[in-house]
Amino acid sequence: MDEVAARKLFEEIRERPYRLSLKEGVPVNNCYYKSMKLLPKLRALGYNVRTRISEITWCTGFITQEDADRFPKDIPKTHMFLEIKIGDEWRYLDPSFQKNLAQYGFRISTWDNNTACFDLVKLYSIEEQKTYLKALENKKYAQDIWDRCIDGWTAIDQKFAQT
Repeated sequence: MDEVAARKLFEEIRERPYRLSLKEGVPVNNCYYKSMKLLPKLRALGYNVRTRISEITWCTGFITQEDADRFPKDIPKTHMFLEIKIGDEWRYLDPSFQKNLAQYGFRISTWDNNTACFDLVKLYSIEEQKTYLKALENKKYAQDIWDRCIDGWTAIDQKFAQT
């Protein structure tokens, strides 16, 4: 395994400016798409890598309570990131937020610091994660979430566009 190449890939993807998708099915540099870009590249280098999903607390100072209140209470606020196995230990590797977002109070993951970018409220087990992702394959269910969350995502994305 080439750790130098792996670090470089991680840092290159992490430094892409974070955005939220405002058109259904259009990839942007959010937690999901950044993780899904990095995952196969690390696997190609021989690393054992997997996705993880957690419910999170969004309020960071940058994302205010007013922003968070734009979202329905019955829809969990989730975050996707990676875990990479180094030796016998699974470690967090979260390519979501670029370094310049630290000035806004965001936690920035590095290759070495074993951290996710948000406070994790509930880390889904692998089985819970599969169930969650399977539910999103239901087009009617996914559309309902999209329709009910787009206003909140738009407001927060406008803030990210100004960083």
